[in-house]
Parts: sequence; structure tokens; C-alpha cells
Amino acid sequence: MRNLLLLEDPSNPAKRYYTYVKNMAALVSHRTKHNGKTYVCNSCLHPFQKQETLDRHIPFCVKHDAQQVVYPNADDENDCTLQFKSVQKQHPVPFYIGADFESFLSPIDRAETDDSSGLTIIDEHVMSGFCTYRVTHHAEHQTPAFVYSGPDPMTKFYDHVMQEAREISRIVRGYVDMIPLTEQQAYDYERVEIVVVFLQRTTNATITTTT
Repeated sequence: MRNLLLLEDPSNPAKRYYTYVKNMAALVSHRTKHNGKTYVCNSCLHPFQKQETLDRHIPFCVKHDAQQVVYPNADDENDCTLQFKSVQKQHPVPFYIGADFESFLSPIDRAETDDSSGLTIIDEHVMSGFCTYRVTHHAEHQTPAFVYSGPDPMTKFYDHVMQEAREISRIVRGYVDMIPLTEQQAYDYERVEIVVVFLQRTTNATITTTT
């Protein structure tokens, strides 16, 4: 198999040229800090330090489409402009929990090699503690930050979050009298009721509304 690189003439994008890639490892050498010979996957263009590592990687990589970098169209404002589209995420939620974890690096007993990347693992992150904070605009249900540092922090974190979930569920299930409508809200509500009754009488349809 021969690798070809497609080049485009900047002054005339309609002109394109293929050139033979004699050394793929040299072409993508910037992707690794390894100074020796590398073996490159033609599908994802990831360089490996050993041929056997590449051989183990290929059966998994070829299951996916080949890598292709696609840039936004500079002439299309909708394509090249970052826009916020998750409108549903603008609606505030009554409660949420922010969490931060702390960990330290601990040497492992013996060095291990990651077969997928060829990297040698010498340390691992060990969780040492965490902090959680209940965020809500209801001041009466705001609590201080919960900080824990000690043995088995993940179990402690799980137990604490589940306790918070039960407490928040109890709060939101509680019956609370509705805040009285303002004059404008009452006026808008009455107008909606009038429109619904009119539509029901003229179309013989059943219309369900939520307020």
C-alpha cells in the first residue's frame, strides 16, 4: 500500500495534486516526543514505538472511519460562528450539587505499558478526599460545603451524594402554596382561558393547556 498526500493550490483551490508519502513516520513526527523510529497507523495517524503495539491496535482502529479533519466554512456565518443552541439548559434547576475531588500521585509496584499507546505507566492517581456544595436559590435549604479527607473516600462520596438526593427529593415533594399571581399574570391567564374556550366551541376539539 502506498500513502498519497493531497495538496491544494492556495491561489486556485480547483487545482489539486497528489504526492507520494515516502516516510509517514516523518510526516507525523510532531505527534510524539519519541526520538526513535515510530510505526504509524494509516487509519488514525497515531505513531507507536513498537511494531507489535501497532499490530495489536489496528484490528480495533479499522472498525472506525479513517480520520479526517474538517474545518468550518469561513464563508458561511452559520457554520464558522460559535452559537449557543442548548436553549433547554437555560432554565434554572432548583438544586444541583457541585463536587471537587483531590488526589495524589502514587508510584505503582512495577511499571506497566499501555498496549494502545505504548506509554509506560509509573504512577497512578489515588483519590484522597472531596468537597461537595449544594447550590440552590432557596436560602432556607442552603447548607455549608461538605469536606471529607480520609479512608475510602469514594464510598463516603457515594453515601453523601445519595443522602443529598434523598433530602432534595423530600424538599421538592413537599407541598408549597403557590405564590399569588400579579395583576399582569392574572390578566394573561384569563386571556388564555378565553382563547381555549373559543377554540373548543369552534373546532369541537379537546384542548389541554398547562399553566
